[in-house]
Amino acid sequence: ISDPIANATFFAPTDTTLNGIFVPRGGQLTRPENLDESWNGSLFAVYARPVAKLKSNLSLSAGVTHTRTPTRVNSGINVGRTTAVRPGLNLSSNISPQLDFTLSYQGAMNYARNAATDDDTGDYYSHTLSLQLNVVVGPGIVVRQDLVHNLQGNTAPVYGEDALMWNWTIGKKFLKDQRGELRLTTTDALENERTV
Repeated sequence: ISDPIANATFFAPTDTTLNGIFVPRGGQLTRPENLDESWNGSLFAVYARPVAKLKSNLSLSAGVTHTRTPTRVNSGINVGRTTAVRPGLNLSSNISPQLDFTLSYQGAMNYARNAATDDDTGDYYSHTLSLQLNVVVGPGIVVRQDLVHNLQGNTAPVYGEDALMWNWTIGKKFLKDQRGELRLTTTDALENERTV
């Protein structure tokens, strides 16, 4: 995008009036400004095939995204560049009307670089690994298990850097052709949710 609207941030070293706006010492003023070009590019691919022995489908995925975003800080221009590499895997099965499962993994390695600094403190890794299992254990009785592991590497602990979530459901199907279902669900049985 040519001349994108970006943030221009001014940090006041002393009490300052800027364009008629008073900014106290230590304060900041952020306003929109048209800067040099900004762009975002993505590439994504998926390969899938049946796995006959498991009565399942396997899909592998990979993606890359790159963004370039300019900002102004006081009188200098900072250009932020972020690259994300995302591998993925999904194994889904419908073994029988009484048993099916889905195992999936989605990862992301994020690399952030800014022209204003040489450090790589913005780099982080994240992944979600999950298992969903549905089992019919008796006439119209369904048990569902959902395990999800979320990992946020190189981030503040408050964001739930490593959490295992377990949700389970037991249900009873009823009505004609078992089109109705009454469920009892427990969400976050391990009490690991840390939402900010």
